Amino acid sequence: MITSTLYDTWLAVDSITPENPPISESLYKLARWGLWFSLFGGAVAIVFGGGVFAWEKWNGGMVTSTRMISGALIGGIIASSSAAILNAVIPT
Repeated sequence: MITSTLYDTWLAVDSITPENPPISESLYKLARWGLWFSLFGGAVAIVFGGGVFAWEKWNGGMVTSTRMISGALIGGIIASSSAAILNAVIPT
């Protein structure tokens, strides 16, 4: 009985809810913009790598753009998977 009264009056902390710090909204916005630029840069890199690949094939030169295309694809996979993880963790 005394423990119950003590808990109800002094130790009840379930009514406290955490809140975000004041600067968190701007940091969330900065992270979203960074993610957008990362995904857009990856798409541009894939298109540019495809153009370089076609140019090298057309001129009969040594094909070195496959590394660029595969690097852009791997970067896009990493960026989109990190976006899914961040969307699960960060509230909208």
